[in-house]
Amino acid sequence: MKIHSSPGQEVKIELKENPSTGYRWNLTNLPVSVELLGDAFVLSSQRPGAAGIRIFRLVPTTTGTFLFELELRREWETEALERSVIELTVECNPLPP
Repeated sequence: MKIHSSPGQEVKIELKENPSTGYRWNLTNLPVSVELLGDAFVLSSQRPGAAGIRIFRLVPTTTGTFLFELELRREWETEALERSVIELTVECNPLPP
């Protein structure tokens, strides 16, 4: 997944998740130049065991290209069921004349 942003501009990453199965998305190798503002889970329905969306809110603090991973895994297991590599490119947008 490739994302483009500017320093200080919030970035949201949304991934399907069903925590009732024990699987949850986790950030790994987050660069120091990318700050995690928070993450939240939003249910798709009120049924017990319903799936939903995991939302990660990030903000880059400097320009550059940063790589990090998201892993879908159970907390007590070492192997991930799925991995997603994120490439975040942060550039300074020129000010309008």
